[in-house]
Amino acid sequence: MPGTLLLMCAGGSSRFPQERPKWSLTHPSGNMMAAESIRGLAEQFDRVVAVFSMEAVDAQRTWLPNGYQDLEREFTFAGLDVEILADPSLGRSHAADVGRALDLAEVEGPFVAKDCDNWFSLPLAELGADGEGYLAVSSLMDSSYLVDPRNKSYVQCEAVSHRAPYVVEVAERVMLSDLFCCGAYGFPSAEVYREHMRPSFTNVSQVVQAAINEKVTFRARKASGYEDWGTVEAWQRYRDTFRTLFVDIDGTLLQGGHRTFYPRWGQGQPLVRNVRHLNELVAGGRTEVILTTARPEYWRAATELELERAGVKYHRLVMGLRHCARVLVNDYHPGRAERTASAVQLPRDTEQLPEAMAR
Repeated sequence: MPGTLLLMCAGGSSRFPQERPKWSLTHPSGNMMAAESIRGLAEQFDRVVAVFSMEAVDAQRTWLPNGYQDLEREFTFAGLDVEILADPSLGRSHAADVGRALDLAEVEGPFVAKDCDNWFSLPLAELGADGEGYLAVSSLMDSSYLVDPRNKSYVQCEAVSHRAPYVVEVAERVMLSDLFCCGAYGFPSAEVYREHMRPSFTNVSQVVQAAINEKVTFRARKASGYEDWGTVEAWQRYRDTFRTLFVDIDGTLLQGGHRTFYPRWGQGQPLVRNVRHLNELVAGGRTEVILTTARPEYWRAATELELERAGVKYHRLVMGLRHCARVLVNDYHPGRAERTASAVQLPRDTEQLPEAMAR
């Protein structure tokens, strides 16, 4: 084990009305949701297969003109080596789609079926012994994220202190404990899945419970950093945690200067509190910082050195802007309650950036 990762993208996206299929929505990274959902996981598997409903893909020719080639290109753009699987028989139910994908992709060994509408971290090297399956779980008691408890499946584990306790029961929308399945179901083999799958099953959790009833061992493996993207509200809440900041240099991060008059460029002192606040945002990993300045391009090397001495963390530096008001223009989606453009200004050479950005 690790074996094969099945990335399940065959659902109907019913919680995302008037949108493209949810797996195709654009993540703040620029990659599509499906690609980002296996970031940090895919490379730990021998094989990754992304499973789609052919009907859903064919219905979206207006934005996916080259069909499956475009899907392959999207995963390749994200740096992922993924096989594309689409078939008319897919798109019926989660449980049936996993079973059909196993047959179409000719999977025989251990595999994991993962949802495309969430992300979490879980080191797969620690997962499962021979003959054991596992469920990736998170806790409702974890205050680092918000989830809708009504649409989760929950697990009950044996009442012993264990690093990865055995799962006794798993059920859809029945709160057996604070532990809920966070979107990855690991089976010791494809044969175990086929053996316990029933035509009446709609959820993979039902297959897991049937296997447990027949003495197949499943463990609960605690994931970290869980992000729920399963509804429009959850997806937008997640997107709102990302920002791109365009930050002026002189008078905002460094004492305002001039190429001729004192204090000259290169001689200004850092505005320490502002720099510290900006660096904390960069360290959080969800803020892109683009520094802006009217300094001419031939001052780039000296400016970069000055920023380095001041300890300013940033991603890009845009120079040669006009010395005038700067207005950000951006589009927004009419169906989403999101703010895609805003402005912050603060008095020159004051260390009020944290307060200005909080308003």
